[in-house]
Amino acid sequence: MKKIIVFTSTRAEYGLLRNLIFKLVNNEDFTVKILVTGTHLSKKYGLTKNEIYEDGFKNIIDKVSIPISSKNVISELTGMFIKKFSTYLKSNIYDLAIILGDRFEAFAMASACFLNNIEIAHIHGGEVSEGAIDNKLRHCITLMSTFHFTSHKNHLLKVASLEAIKKKSYITGPMIIDTLNNIKLYSRNDFTKQTNYEFNKYNFLITYHPVTKQKDLGIMQFMNLLKVLDDLMNNEKMPINILFTYPNFDEGNEEIINNIKKFNRKNLQNTFVFESLGQQKYLSALKLFNLILGNSSSGIIEAGFFDIKVLNIGDRQKGRTRFGEVIDSKGTKKDLKNKIKKMLSKNDKKIDKRLIKNNKIISPSDIILKAIH
Repeated sequence: MKKIIVFTSTRAEYGLLRNLIFKLVNNEDFTVKILVTGTHLSKKYGLTKNEIYEDGFKNIIDKVSIPISSKNVISELTGMFIKKFSTYLKSNIYDLAIILGDRFEAFAMASACFLNNIEIAHIHGGEVSEGAIDNKLRHCITLMSTFHFTSHKNHLLKVASLEAIKKKSYITGPMIIDTLNNIKLYSRNDFTKQTNYEFNKYNFLITYHPVTKQKDLGIMQFMNLLKVLDDLMNNEKMPINILFTYPNFDEGNEEIINNIKKFNRKNLQNTFVFESLGQQKYLSALKLFNLILGNSSSGIIEAGFFDIKVLNIGDRQKGRTRFGEVIDSKGTKKDLKNKIKKMLSKNDKKIDKRLIKNNKIISPSDIILKAIH
């Protein structure tokens, strides 16, 4: 029986891994633990470990807690995480660690596993996001991994170029496909009941993260966005309601959060703020809202499976393969306003159907389970 540890440190990451974990737990060939850490354990970010508990996984969870504060720089936190994960792994022996993505917490876990001779299955490797330090962290995780599960053929080629073992590299498609096979999305009425969000003629979902390779961390572009939105709502009197979700824990996130709160206080009737929506509510927003604005990978990948227009701001996602129609903005006030208005005036939307065959979407988690047996 193979002993597996599934690593998760953020709400978004767990949402993508959730259905895979269910299948692992229900497979008699595996014993499974979930290592929960990072913002899952932070009240400020919604204490999202509770979502994992609600899924019935409480008895297979181990937690590694490190105080997360804006006073800690990422390099210090990464070092602390590597030390804590290494200590954990010395007392808990596993055959395989499943790690998704590219964050510094994932890099720390991969480093600890690699140095403790634990094989790694890396999901969503080979992708490119030139505006973030995550870009090279992702490639480092690839180099330390044994199994590679990529979302696109371009990403498989990148993995191969990093000298990965070809016979253990697979194209699964985005992990969001698993979720879409197994989730019931909310109607407008149910979404309002769950969140108290009130719908207007135009509804914007905003997820904006610090741009870690940009000198000002992308703050100026975010401030430009807020000024444009304020102008559209208060001067041009456009019927817009806005839902903000909190940024990732990266340097610069405190400033983004403080400006969201300030904007919310000024526009209480039209703005709604959530530390974390959770996967069901977030994906329902992609289905129900008119426009997603920001620089999140969800606009590049997940949004491509929904009828929502995407305005990608700045260079954080530069180089990443798009799974749907995405409009880019340099983040100037003029460019943002012009493109928002243009997108609202257009009714067309192209949805990427390339991963759909015979009206059935292939399950990434089934490919992963077969490969790691």
